[in-house]
Amino acid sequence: MSQKKGVPVQIIRLSILGVLVVGYIAFKVVTGNIVESKVNKLVSELPKGLVTYESASMDLLGFAVHIDNLVISMPNQKDTYIDEIIISDIDTDNNVPQYADIEISGINVDMDALRVNKQMSKMIDTLGYQQLKSNIAVNYTFDKDKKMLDIKGVSFGMDDAGELTFKTKILGVKSLKTIANTLQRNPSALEIDATSLTYDDDSLTERLYKLAGQNNRKKQSADEFKAELISELDKEIKKAKSKKFEKEVLEAMREYLQNPKSFEVSISPDNPISMKTANKTKSKEEFLELLNFEVSVN
Repeated sequence: MSQKKGVPVQIIRLSILGVLVVGYIAFKVVTGNIVESKVNKLVSELPKGLVTYESASMDLLGFAVHIDNLVISMPNQKDTYIDEIIISDIDTDNNVPQYADIEISGINVDMDALRVNKQMSKMIDTLGYQQLKSNIAVNYTFDKDKKMLDIKGVSFGMDDAGELTFKTKILGVKSLKTIANTLQRNPSALEIDATSLTYDDDSLTERLYKLAGQNNRKKQSADEFKAELISELDKEIKKAKSKKFEKEVLEAMREYLQNPKSFEVSISPDNPISMKTANKTKSKEEFLELLNFEVSVN
């Protein structure tokens, strides 16, 4: 009796791989065309010639839209070049988006525009920047039913400098259209929950040591200026030995200045806190305890 032979496992695996590859290519082609047409439609609604871009695509896993090499042309101004915009999520159903997750990377800074005089030119040269690129990211959601604005992260950074990131939760927000007006006219109507401000250094602090050292009367090196600054801070720490919060902040500052990597200032109240509640505290210490105020370094 002859025995039937099954299809070799290797052939099955290759067939599956082939189907996946073809499917992936088809997916990229279809979504790429859809994304490109949507971006083209958006650009067409702007003043003619204001924005041009090289390509638009969607990644396979995150479904984020990538728009590459944008040029923004404003009348009587130099063009602004942007390496990439990544739109991971955005509300397109409302005039004011109720949620958004967007990154703008590689905004090329016009260095000539910064050199407004000899002093500024000298400062830029001392800091060692021949080129600057800035990056912006915004990630937030607004829950209308809970009246809560959750800012998951708003950040601004510069390549070879550093990045500042702000996070918070604000309750009592009736509308994103009116929040600015509420903050100005009736801030007590809003409550603040967990909030943080984080700075991640990427050489800016050391560059500033060099700049400050060269600009003072002693004409110090970066290391000499840094040592003197920390020495002065040590004196302030000794003076503040009986003041708990002040001492903690000064010690955190010293740790950062000695080894600049990152620092974070945060509050995490047990319950969301309003301006009205904060004003009832009798001392700075009581106010900071109510907020669960913390400073962390590196």
